[in-house]
Amino acid sequence: LTGGYILELNYHNEDNSWQLNNSPLNHPDFDIHLVYRYPKPEVITDPQKEYIAAYVDSMETALYGENFADPSLGYRNFLDVESFIDYFFINELSRNNDGFKKSRYFHKDKDSNGGLLKAGPTWDFDWAWKDLDACEEFNNQEGTGWAHLINNCPTDNYTPDWYIRMQQDSTYVNLRRCRWEEYKEEFLNEAYLNNYIDSVASLLEEAQARHFQKWPILGIATASPEIEPLPDSFQGEVDFFKNWISLRINWLDENLGGTCWGPIMNIEKADKESIKIIPNPNNGQFQVLCNNCPKQVVRIKNTLGQVIWKGQTSENGVQIQLNAPNGLYSISLSGLHQEWVVIQ
Repeated sequence: LTGGYILELNYHNEDNSWQLNNSPLNHPDFDIHLVYRYPKPEVITDPQKEYIAAYVDSMETALYGENFADPSLGYRNFLDVESFIDYFFINELSRNNDGFKKSRYFHKDKDSNGGLLKAGPTWDFDWAWKDLDACEEFNNQEGTGWAHLINNCPTDNYTPDWYIRMQQDSTYVNLRRCRWEEYKEEFLNEAYLNNYIDSVASLLEEAQARHFQKWPILGIATASPEIEPLPDSFQGEVDFFKNWISLRINWLDENLGGTCWGPIMNIEKADKESIKIIPNPNNGQFQVLCNNCPKQVVRIKNTLGQVIWKGQTSENGVQIQLNAPNGLYSISLSGLHQEWVVIQ
């Protein structure tokens, strides 16, 4: 009964979907439906329908409640944050016109395998990676604008836009920044992506000539309403694509917000009234930093409020090796405020 389920945000009817009890924060008059993808509408049982609808409703109730950011009472008990961050990145990086309003999957495994609602898998990128005259939120050639705000545009299907509420949670915003910085180091940077694009363009060098001889569409907007002018050569398309990605990465970097207290940040930013965890997220090995705080009692608790580690600081903090499942944990020091650490 608890899983697995695949749900889809897409065109719907009364037989293949149900209406959520909540509307998007930015458009309270919009009705949102989720489609039964697995089990399919013709085989899903009434108890399964009731269970998954109640689960999504519990998640939304927690998300829109006053304690939404609380690790014990909030939305993180129902929703896999990291999967939603990854989904956000791929569809915002590509400024995907369809990525948030339709052709959008969610899935939930059974409780014994984690049981949280996850975002993805991703698909349908034919209206992505380009400048579209399709939504005023990103109708430009400067790489700006949020794709997830598609509800603000004339659209053929509405999104629940849970991201608007999640972005009011500083823990989520900071974690998203950490993931972004991590990915930039590995593959979301111009050098890596340009090398990949060039390698694919090289493989296509002979085929593209035959392609455009059969279909002479260079410089012409075809299936999607692209903003013109467009490149009139294959190499021009490659160069335009790389420049488009550069603009988009730089805009996202400037507008994502959040702070990641990890190796990329200056440790000296920690002040005497706060504690910092470096790196965060981590694999269980990290430092708790504080200024002039000898013999402070350190307590680490799980989301049930159980103390799973207890120790004491030296003058400026303590090194910790925590053998714990992946998840969110609270860290408190005597006389200092509470912080959160993500084990992954």
